[in-house]
Amino acid sequence: MTEGGVTPLGYNVHYKGPFSPYSHNHYSGGSSSGSAVAVATGIVPIAIGFDGGGSIRIPASMSGVHGLGGTFGRIPFNNRTESTMIKAGPFTTNAFDAGIVYEVIAKPLKDHFYSDLYGKNSNLPIPHTHGFHNIQDLSDVRIGIYPEWFNDADPKVTEKCNEAILHLKSRGAQIINITIPHLQIMSLSHGIKIISEFALGFDSDYHHNW
Repeated sequence: MTEGGVTPLGYNVHYKGPFSPYSHNHYSGGSSSGSAVAVATGIVPIAIGFDGGGSIRIPASMSGVHGLGGTFGRIPFNNRTESTMIKAGPFTTNAFDAGIVYEVIAKPLKDHFYSDLYGKNSNLPIPHTHGFHNIQDLSDVRIGIYPEWFNDADPKVTEKCNEAILHLKSRGAQIINITIPHLQIMSLSHGIKIISEFALGFDSDYHHNW
């Protein structure tokens, strides 16, 4: 992965890779690049990534696999800094496999840091894939789209995305236009917060080693 997990490119200058699984002239996306590429190339059927600002979602989209960044704290893992930003999730070759892996790993652990956040009796919903393939009638599904954000992409990308939306509508899904205010401010706040937490972790390693 990208050294320290701090860029969306996925390229590690020390190991000279990884590249896109489809072309050495393109990046794989990161920071959990190795996990995404390993699944995309068939080395493993499942891999785990960690996401503080897109590190599962970006390599999944750029490497052509499915990546599921769970809600913060939903998938317990040992985190040395107990970061307020990082969440875990699986990479798979299809959405159903991602759901199965999520069923297995998204279970609260007693006395874990995340369980303390949610509370001892939080009764989190049990993850499941019941009805996953029942997609003929999507009339009970609502999909929110922020048009300004949705259309901020290459025309070929938005064309395919709009085709997908039309297909979902044909199955009865409700498409609702939404707005998300203060995105620029949230982006700046996120950057300050995650960089500060990374710096804190690396600072302790630096002084410990020296």
